[in-house]
Amino acid sequence: MDYTYRLDAKRIFVAGHCGMVGSTVARRLEEENCEVLMAPRDVLDLRNQDAVHRWSRRSSRAGSGRGP
Repeated sequence: MDYTYRLDAKRIFVAGHCGMVGSTVARRLEEENCEVLMAPRDVLDLRNQDAVHRWSRRSSRAGSGRGP
């Protein structure tokens, strides 16, 4: 059974992209044909659900790869 998940044209948010694991994951994802979304802590507080929803909606419209 093949458990490979295709990342082509996917949008992926990486939380903790400044840390050791998150930065490694982000670098690896940038090698794939996908859009990597990242937001620093001063831009997005993951503890605030409303802020996350707003950011998510803006980043889906922006399509920048790094969030709004």
